[in-house]
Amino acid sequence: MENINNTNDQQNPQNSFQKIRGILNYHKISGKVMAMILVFMLTMVIFTFIVTTQNLTALDTVDLIRKIRIPVPITTADVISGTNRVSASQRAYFMTGETLFKEERLDIWENQIDPAIKNLISLKSLLNEEDQQNLEKAIVVAGKYKDLQNELDQYYETHLKNIEAKLTAFDTSTIDLYAYDIVQREAFRDELNNLVARSASDMRKELRNLLLPLNNTQREVLKSDVVQLKEDIKHTNTLVIILSLGSSLLWLFVALFIIRSLKFSIQKPVDILKRLEAGELPEDTLASKDELNDIIQASKNLSANLKKASDFALEIGEGRFEYKFQPSGEKDSLGNALVQMRDKLQAVAIEDKKRNWVTKGMADLGEILRSNENFDELHYGIITFLVKYLDANQGAIFQVEEDEDENLTLKMMACYAYNRQKFLEKEVKPGEGLVGQVYLEKKSTVLTEIPEDYINITSGLGGTRPRSILICPVMTNETVNGVIEMASFKSFEDYQIDFVKKIGEQIASVISNIKVNIRTTYLLQESQEQAEEMRAQEEEMRQNVEELEATQEEMARKELEISAQLEAINSTVAQIEFDPKGYVLKANKLFTEAMQYSLEEIQGKHHRIFVDTELANSDEYHSLWENLANGKQQSGDFKHVAKDGSEVLISATYTPVIDQEGAVTKVIKLAIIKEVKNKQVLAGVRGTGE
Repeated sequence: MENINNTNDQQNPQNSFQKIRGILNYHKISGKVMAMILVFMLTMVIFTFIVTTQNLTALDTVDLIRKIRIPVPITTADVISGTNRVSASQRAYFMTGETLFKEERLDIWENQIDPAIKNLISLKSLLNEEDQQNLEKAIVVAGKYKDLQNELDQYYETHLKNIEAKLTAFDTSTIDLYAYDIVQREAFRDELNNLVARSASDMRKELRNLLLPLNNTQREVLKSDVVQLKEDIKHTNTLVIILSLGSSLLWLFVALFIIRSLKFSIQKPVDILKRLEAGELPEDTLASKDELNDIIQASKNLSANLKKASDFALEIGEGRFEYKFQPSGEKDSLGNALVQMRDKLQAVAIEDKKRNWVTKGMADLGEILRSNENFDELHYGIITFLVKYLDANQGAIFQVEEDEDENLTLKMMACYAYNRQKFLEKEVKPGEGLVGQVYLEKKSTVLTEIPEDYINITSGLGGTRPRSILICPVMTNETVNGVIEMASFKSFEDYQIDFVKKIGEQIASVISNIKVNIRTTYLLQESQEQAEEMRAQEEEMRQNVEELEATQEEMARKELEISAQLEAINSTVAQIEFDPKGYVLKANKLFTEAMQYSLEEIQGKHHRIFVDTELANSDEYHSLWENLANGKQQSGDFKHVAKDGSEVLISATYTPVIDQEGAVTKVIKLAIIKEVKNKQVLAGVRGTGE
């Protein structure tokens, strides 16, 4: 009985947890309702947080106004007005000598100025650095001012007050002393007035100048704080309105979304069944977590099975027999029938693939044999093709060589391994090793048990022994011209071995023909080159002597002709030279006079200075200079514009000057002035020469 109770106690927490999970499951109706409640609670929390933050900001501003903005102006005003009052009281005391005024001054210091200064000291930490410095200076000045007033009282009481008392009770017998006291009193009073006017007044002004900016600053800040406080309250009200509207819209959206999801959950199984009824195999069925999920999953599985069978049939039709397909079970008639059909078609396709593979390989190798006449390239092309085509990891081709003593060796002509050409040198004698044995026996050999020390070519990751080795003679008409050695990590198939045997005959025939052609060509070339070399040397010597004599005479003659021609051209034809881009290098006098420029005005300027803007911007003009830059001579009649706007029609030839490398170094223009029309000022139409 106790065990049963304990079991119930242990299961109750689990049952409670399952119930809670069921309530919070969004895919259940209760979960969707709970989601709506949670969204409502979340928006309320956000709303409360934002409003509270705004209110705290406003409270901080109010606290600053209460602590510093209002107290500072009040206390500074108390200090300034207090200093003015104590100054007036001290002056009244000096004028009348009444102690009432002195007591009034001391009372102002005690009850107004000193408490105000203490209050400012307590507010010092809330001020900025500049205001703190001014406040410290003002406190020092106030202390000095208080001490100065005490010193002035003492000076007055020591020097003036006693003398004035004497002057109120004099007689004729003390007339001389009276006159002396009057003079002495006036001197002391002048001194006292100077001290009051100079020292005390300056200190009071300094104190006021230090406190007034502090007072004014806090007043201005107080105004801005009040404005900011109003803005914060306004923003808070606006934010409350926005959040209220936003949260209402959010709740409405969530409610509509939940209603839509419920409708969608009901509609899903209905749509799936309708599509299956119409023969469609839907792939986009979505799972549901509610009570309708069993129907959806069953229809989804049915659709998936039919889709797999359909895809498998299509793949078989495309010849992709390796496509994986698993029938749903032993009673899946459609699936099992498709598997049997696949197996039969696959066997037929494999045989066709082998035949096509051999045919294509023969054609590809034939192309390599036809396109390579160089022996090294031919051997490398053959072995590279075979290694790749047979999917082997390495291979080599040996060729039979005969030395002067008619000794035969098998020399490695090319080696290819791990997708790289290997530059190895190796020679094998007939009967030596596997290659030598195949040469003597004239029969192909396939090994599947590889010796431990066979592999001698490694990749960057090391070497691994192959699983299969194929060694095939390259021979035609029972004559062996070489041997092909192949190694693979996979076993060579029978059709691959037959393929290598067939191409061995083709390779041997081509190599034999190339050897004969190379030997014949070499002997013919050697004899022709020797005879031609002798004739060329003899002819070259004779021509060199004649050319030297002719060159000297021609150079002298041409030098005279060129000088005369240049002088004649320069005096009769307008001439100007440009660089390949069209900038003026130099010009003769006939050209500058015709265009009404000096040489200094046009040097470094572009040819556009001699034409109007429309022509300078045309494709025809750009084509002119592009052809000249490419070394093409240009000639014809051209319309130019002189400096004063006159239109000058010239017949000109632009000739590019080309250096030994074929590059254009400059352009020479020879021109004949055909016509100069009436002068016209063509403002804004002439091309710029910049």
